[in-house]
Amino acid sequence: MECNRRDFMKVTGAGAVGLSLMQLGLDIRPVQAYSARLKTENTKEVVTICPGIISKTDRDLAGTG
Repeated sequence: MECNRRDFMKVTGAGAVGLSLMQLGLDIRPVQAYSARLKTENTKEVVTICPGIISKTDRDLAGTG
Protein backbone atom coordinates (compact mmCIF):
# COMPACT_ATOMS: atom_id res chain seq x y z
CA MET A 1 0.00 0.00 0.00
CA GLU A 2 1.42 3.31 -1.06
CA CYS A 3 1.08 6.22 1.34
CA ASN A 4 1.86 9.75 0.25
CA ARG A 5 2.17 12.84 2.42
CA ARG A 6 -1.46 13.88 1.92
CA ASP A 7 -2.80 10.47 2.98
CA PHE A 8 -0.51 10.46 6.01
CA MET A 9 -1.78 13.89 7.08
CA LYS A 10 -5.42 12.79 6.66
CA VAL A 11 -4.96 9.69 8.79
CA THR A 12 -2.97 11.56 11.43
CA GLY A 13 -5.55 14.35 11.61
CA ALA A 14 -8.48 11.94 11.85
CA GLY A 15 -6.73 10.02 14.62
CA ALA A 16 -6.00 13.21 16.55
CA VAL A 17 -9.62 14.34 16.30
CA GLY A 18 -10.88 10.93 17.40
CA LEU A 19 -8.57 10.84 20.40
CA SER A 20 -9.50 14.40 21.36
CA LEU A 21 -13.22 13.61 21.28
CA MET A 22 -12.70 10.52 23.40
CA GLN A 23 -10.78 12.58 25.96
CA LEU A 24 -13.65 15.07 26.11
CA GLY A 25 -15.99 12.27 27.09
CA LEU A 26 -17.86 11.74 23.84
CA ASP A 27 -20.12 8.74 24.38
CA ILE A 28 -21.08 6.92 21.20
CA ARG A 29 -23.41 4.42 22.87
CA PRO A 30 -26.57 6.46 22.08
CA VAL A 31 -25.53 6.65 18.44
CA GLN A 32 -24.92 2.91 18.34
CA ALA A 33 -28.32 2.25 19.95
CA TYR A 34 -30.05 4.48 17.42
CA SER A 35 -28.30 2.90 14.47
CA ALA A 36 -29.26 -0.58 15.69
CA ARG A 37 -32.94 0.43 15.41
CA LEU A 38 -32.66 1.56 11.81
CA LYS A 39 -34.39 -0.75 9.37
CA THR A 40 -31.96 -2.21 6.87
CA GLU A 41 -33.67 -5.53 6.10
CA ASN A 42 -34.99 -6.02 2.57
CA THR A 43 -32.72 -3.33 1.19
CA LYS A 44 -30.04 -3.50 -1.45
CA GLU A 45 -26.88 -1.52 -2.04
CA VAL A 46 -26.84 0.88 -4.95
CA VAL A 47 -23.97 2.93 -6.29
CA THR A 48 -24.62 6.67 -6.52
CA ILE A 49 -23.15 9.17 -8.95
CA CYS A 50 -20.99 10.55 -6.15
CA PRO A 51 -17.60 8.84 -6.15
CA GLY A 52 -17.07 6.40 -3.31
CA ILE A 53 -20.61 6.50 -1.92
CA ILE A 54 -22.74 3.39 -1.63
CA SER A 55 -26.32 3.79 -0.52
CA LYS A 56 -29.08 1.41 0.53
CA THR A 57 -32.60 1.52 -0.80
CA ASP A 58 -35.75 -0.53 -0.46
CA ARG A 59 -37.12 0.62 -3.83
CA ASP A 60 -36.22 -0.69 -7.23
CA LEU A 61 -35.13 2.49 -8.96
CA ALA A 62 -34.71 0.72 -12.29
CA GLY A 63 -38.38 -0.23 -12.27
CA THR A 64 -37.70 -3.90 -12.90
CA GLY A 65 -39.74 -5.22 -9.98
